[in-house]
Amino acid sequence: MKKPYISFILPCYNVEKYISACLRSIYNQQVSTELFEVICIEDASTDHTFEKLKEFEALYMNLKIIKNETNKGWGAVRNIGIQEAKGKYMWFVDSDDTLASSVLLDIVSELKSNAPDLFIANFRNVDEDLKELSKAELIKSANVMRGLDFIHNILNVREITYYFGFVWRAIFSADFIRKYSFKYPEGTCWEDTVFVPRSMVFAQKIEAWPIIIYQYRKNPHSTSASYAKNSNVHLVFQYFFNAGLMVVDLAKEISTVDNVVSDEILAFAKRNYFNKLWLTICRMENDVLREFYLELKDKETVVKSAEEYLNPLSKLLVNKYIGYSVAILLRLV
Repeated sequence: MKKPYISFILPCYNVEKYISACLRSIYNQQVSTELFEVICIEDASTDHTFEKLKEFEALYMNLKIIKNETNKGWGAVRNIGIQEAKGKYMWFVDSDDTLASSVLLDIVSELKSNAPDLFIANFRNVDEDLKELSKAELIKSANVMRGLDFIHNILNVREITYYFGFVWRAIFSADFIRKYSFKYPEGTCWEDTVFVPRSMVFAQKIEAWPIIIYQYRKNPHSTSASYAKNSNVHLVFQYFFNAGLMVVDLAKEISTVDNVVSDEILAFAKRNYFNKLWLTICRMENDVLREFYLELKDKETVVKSAEEYLNPLSKLLVNKYIGYSVAILLRLV
């Protein structure tokens, strides 16, 4: 079999409702299936996701299913995809989303012409029925340049913060990923938080393309949706502490390369994660609040690591002796 040019890497967990539309959006791109491979890592779903994947596997020789016997989480799953991918480029696609129509041929043409380490483009937000909600058109013009030049001259540094998370907005050179040994953190949610900005900093060549290539479905059952409801204390904790500390670590890593970008990323960590913690705590329902403080007690070492980045009110609220009482008082004010 001819070596594929693009490897689509799809983490699949309890997506029986969405996976068919996702796969159809790839196979309906009107390009030869020799051009790409699809790697579906089935992460011990409890619904009929695996059976849906088997239906597509029977139709397409370039679709490979890797079935995990136990749930490993999306970081581990994507790392499996990196190990298995044979393509020159990797595209990490969420299995409840879809590609935009008729974009793959033009994307491959751009990749072959410019050979970027990182290809980034625009996307649209869609609802459950794939009807457009809004466009995310951050890229206004086509550019090919060094990563740090792109960050300084096109993004004006601060706009790099728009690229945290949402790893599917980019396509990565396999050689580039392996050269820098880029991997996703395992055992945590928000595993894709720093993957794109780290790649932007170290890329010798970025291609930015002002075309919508992806449709991000607002899935009410997704991790992001659960976090937004403040109903899952594990997700809330991992967002403010695990993801926040990932951003801090990235800032430290980049300080050896570019202090201006490093300072902006550290400021973003404080602004978007640590300084907002107090407000989230005060908005929790009583039962969720009690559970959250049990989580804080259980993860004391992680909390300690974040303390120097917390603002005074957030620091007071995570104090293991008085934090819960202060939170109750603030909710009464």
